[in-house]
Amino acid sequence: MTLSVCMIARNEEECLERCLQSVRGVVDEIVFVDTGSTDRTVEIARRFGARVFHFAWTGSFAEARNVSLRQATGDWLLMLDADEELAPADSARLKALLTSEDVEAYILNQVSYLGQEPGTEVEVVPRVLLFRNRSEYHFTGAIHEQVTDSIQAARTEARIVPSGVSILHYGYLEHRVRQKDRRNTEILLRELQKAPDNGYLRFQLGV
Repeated sequence: MTLSVCMIARNEEECLERCLQSVRGVVDEIVFVDTGSTDRTVEIARRFGARVFHFAWTGSFAEARNVSLRQATGDWLLMLDADEELAPADSARLKALLTSEDVEAYILNQVSYLGQEPGTEVEVVPRVLLFRNRSEYHFTGAIHEQVTDSIQAARTEARIVPSGVSILHYGYLEHRVRQKDRRNTEILLRELQKAPDNGYLRFQLGV
């Protein structure tokens, strides 16, 4: 079984190399969707052998993410962001997951570093980040996008199970959060205009 890592990014030269290095030798394909980088992001992605696609940013993470899904050729898809990396000890465990015949998707542990430096404080969130490559699976949500609903809608008996694999996330470190807060707030406010009673969007805006 083959594995594609699907990524979307813009201006991530600061951390992209660390991310791609973590999956070197683990994945069979890197599908990289760039949404308008003006730095060395695309150059770094190509150096690691990524198939690079360009997509004009629409304000929706789900739309960009779905572009990457449509380009992937692997049997399984791993979602990874530039400010993340596969935990070094979990490479073999990740590959072993692909041999399962009755699991449709896996829950990975997103270990987010908080504060000023990695390791001082962490937050662990379970997320569906590894699933089979099927045309009916897609992400929804302009921000904090999710794929689980489409998996369960397409296959009501789908087994989605914990994997024990960890993804290390550096995007909640203080200097990274300051860079993203304004963008995320603008997207959430726009989406709330469309669905003012959406409790999930209100929760994320509060966060």
